[in-house]
Amino acid sequence: MTTGIISDALENAWLNHVLRNTAPGTAVYAALFTSNPADDFSGTECTGDGYARVQLQGTAEWNAPGTTRVTANTNAVTFPTATGDWGTITHLAICHGATSGTLLYYCELTASKIIGSGDTFSIAAGEIDISIGGACGNYLAGKLIDHTLRNTAYTTPGTAIYVSLHQADPTSAGDGTECSGTGYEREQCTGWDAASGGATQNTGAIDFGTCIATWGTVVGVGVWDALSAGNYLMGGTVSANKVTAAGDTFQIAAGALDVTLG
Repeated sequence: MTTGIISDALENAWLNHVLRNTAPGTAVYAALFTSNPADDFSGTECTGDGYARVQLQGTAEWNAPGTTRVTANTNAVTFPTATGDWGTITHLAICHGATSGTLLYYCELTASKIIGSGDTFSIAAGEIDISIGGACGNYLAGKLIDHTLRNTAYTTPGTAIYVSLHQADPTSAGDGTECSGTGYEREQCTGWDAASGGATQNTGAIDFGTCIATWGTVVGVGVWDALSAGNYLMGGTVSANKVTAAGDTFQIAAGALDVTLG
């Protein structure tokens, strides 16, 4: 199969869960489509003639992602035997709900398949690969895959969301050199817009105060679940590097910290 796409609906659910303390739903199913589901779930799903989605949630159904940001189905995914014509299958989707529900992931099959009466559509173990890119850190990517597909709880950090300043791009491991110096510490950010289109932004200014001694040149920011140490959640580079010397102030204006998944 080709590379899967994470739907905006799932990206929104993840952002709302992590940053705004709003949990996503459960119950994950595989579905077959005869046209592209697209982000708006507008494609044509198979229906009738024995067709039904196949449930695929739990630790027995997906590989543990760890910090690799990717998982794959551990068992073959076998749909019911068709009792009539399902049409030409072109896409696979992973959804919430045995019917209707919310689109989570979707991809185009490497080769379309015509399903007629008496045919059984099956996807071999390891053929569905799902990965997370974007601003998400390795730790959080693994937690979100586990939470969504493997029914493994990920407790939201709640209000414990802190923003850090970095002298190097924090990358997906959060390993960019964090600023230091007298007066520097991470700043808590509890206000985020409701996620839309797989993105959100801070609703209020994030004020780091005045440098008492130089903090270095800020080239990136990170988001963590603790004031110090903790787990790196997401981050990226700033639009313009900023040298912070004694007496300087550093503030991220409301709406200036844009977070996008996918």
